Amino acid sequence: MSIQPTSKDQSRRTPKRLIAAVTRQRAIRFPVKLPVRYKIGEEFGWGELVNISSSGALFTTERTLPVRKGVELCIHWPALLLEAVPLNLVAKGPIVRVEPGRAAVRILKYEFRTASSSFLREASMPECRSNRIALQAASTDGFSLQVQVANQAMQRVGV
Repeated sequence: MSIQPTSKDQSRRTPKRLIAAVTRQRAIRFPVKLPVRYKIGEEFGWGELVNISSSGALFTTERTLPVRKGVELCIHWPALLLEAVPLNLVAKGPIVRVEPGRAAVRILKYEFRTASSSFLREASMPECRSNRIALQAASTDGFSLQVQVANQAMQRVGV
């Protein structure tokens, strides 16, 4: 004689479901605080990595991101290539969970790339991020964007 759960709530608490929930997060997550730029389609934003594993990452977001959409994360990696060259970890995959101000991605593909000086500057100086985002929103022409950024930089140094 088997006893069947009578309510939806009880069926969620079966030992089989509890074991599945516990084993779902198989990879060890490492808590880290690193700057991250995320890109979905042509839009991008900045955040901070909260934790990462070989199969996923949790990061903060400036806005709510759509679940199941593909995202590319560009993470400023703390280790240097040949003790001299800055690196970025570029990871791609779908967003699997969204919380207020945070999103989780399942990493399907990743690679290390050398980091550009502009990425390093933006990653270390939040004020550069907002200026660049505002300029990109104001200009659809890449050339005029470059001119605006150059003019702004010259004004800062007093040229």
